[in-house]
Amino acid sequence: MSKRFLIVSIMTLGLVALSSCHGNSGGTYKMRFVNASDSATVMEFSLQNPSVMARVHMAVFSARIKGTFVRKDADAKAIAEGTVQQDEKGYTLVSRDGTKQRFETQDSGSLKDESGTLWTLDNPKTTLVKERVGLLQWASQK
Repeated sequence: MSKRFLIVSIMTLGLVALSSCHGNSGGTYKMRFVNASDSATVMEFSLQNPSVMARVHMAVFSARIKGTFVRKDADAKAIAEGTVQQDEKGYTLVSRDGTKQRFETQDSGSLKDESGTLWTLDNPKTTLVKERVGLLQWASQK
């Protein structure tokens, strides 16, 4: 009986630990940057907001915050999309066509790309990417 209890306890504890790291996160957060030399060019990041246990997991295993990006150019027809990964010094973007681009974080909170262009932080109330409505949000709208 005690051996069975010990095994069940260990399995339960392991399941809780794994679901805390890989389970529900704190959702996502969005950051919008505007090109300082061309205000019509906008880039938006949607990044994971990891839970406390996920942050511990990331610290132990050197994992990075990941997400997606959308870049809307001045002509509004050219849209670049892809994945973004945050690290200690900034962000690495990989577009769907495989193009890699690096952005360094500045002390002012803005970003500087590889060509030296500054992107200033501008967090709006609306976003380029429509958010999915969850069941609770949908029910509260009715």
